[in-house]
Amino acid sequence: MAELREKTVLGARALEWTILSAARSEETLAAEWFRNRHWEEGLDDPASRMKADADHRVPLTGRMLEILKSLPRGGEHVFPGQIHQREHQAP
Repeated sequence: MAELREKTVLGARALEWTILSAARSEETLAAEWFRNRHWEEGLDDPASRMKADADHRVPLTGRMLEILKSLPRGGEHVFPGQIHQREHQAP
């Protein structure tokens, strides 16, 4: 984790987030700012996005909040870029 934290690219923050939250990669890449206006309470995933078809909340650690505060908020996704590439890949 120490080596990962030294990297400044967005992908490193997304990977660190995935590890800290024990989330699936797809959940990390699909995280949206507007769904999570109250980060201190946790990361909310609606039932429509969950395999178990039930709402899900992940509590956030201090480091996870640090990651969020360090990210630009210029778009819809918390970790932009990767999700759009995956949607447009040929099967």
